Order: sequence, then structure tokens, then C-alpha cells
Amino acid sequence: MVWSIGEKLMNTCYPWLWLKPKKHWQTSRKSQQLQVMMRIVAYCLQSTPLGLRAIYIGPSDLSVSMGYKPGCDRTEPEVLEAISVIRQACKDAGIYVALHCDNPTYAHQALKKDGIDLVSLSTDVRLLAKIAASELAIIRQ
Repeated sequence: MVWSIGEKLMNTCYPWLWLKPKKHWQTSRKSQQLQVMMRIVAYCLQSTPLGLRAIYIGPSDLSVSMGYKPGCDRTEPEVLEAISVIRQACKDAGIYVALHCDNPTYAHQALKKDGIDLVSLSTDVRLLAKIAASELAIIRQ
């Protein structure tokens, strides 16, 4: 069984966090942000059904819940820190961590440097669109 952080963590466990504007994250002290994030992760991990093996972090959902625009391959310090906190809480609980990525370089860093166990790279539609654009560019030359 796998949970999506974006879907389960932000919407199911603490739906009020979804409504917090970016201003809340900017004006709150960093320690308060981390405490809130740790409480959310701890709550979700404590209430998990038996057999939970992995948590899938949807960076787009997570960033939207923190007041940023949707998208993968996040660079905002607050979002990266939230991902790090989630990853560490999962590691402490013996749960694998997966992360959705758009860029292979970002995915490589997530696996090799950030301690993520599994990455998904883009989507079939995006990959087909990239290939089609590349092929059309050759034809148009």
C-alpha cells in the first residue's frame, strides 16, 4: 500500500493546511512550520493501516498546499525543507519514500543526494509531447 503525500497528507489528515496562504509560511517562524509538518507526518504515520510500505510525495500538491504554484522539481527552500522533513519521518518509521520528478537531473539528485528511495519521471503524456516536439523541430529545420 502506498499513500500520496499530496493527496492523503495535506487533504485527508489536515485539510485546513490546504487553505493556508503562502503568507502564512513566509511570516511564521521556521521552527513552527517544521513542528506543524512533523505533527502532520507523525499523525498520518500513526494512523496508517497495516501494510503501508511507501509514501509518494506529490511535489505539486505539496507546493500548492504551501501557497506556491503547482509544479514538480521544486526549488523553494520551504518546499524542499518540507520534503526533507517528510522523508526523515518516513525513514524513521521504516517507510519507503517516493517523489515525482519532471527532470532526470532532479530525479538523480533526489535518489543519490536527498535519500529518496524511488522516483517517477514525468508522465507518459509529457514524455510523448517532448518527443513529438523534438521530432517536429528536426522536420522544420
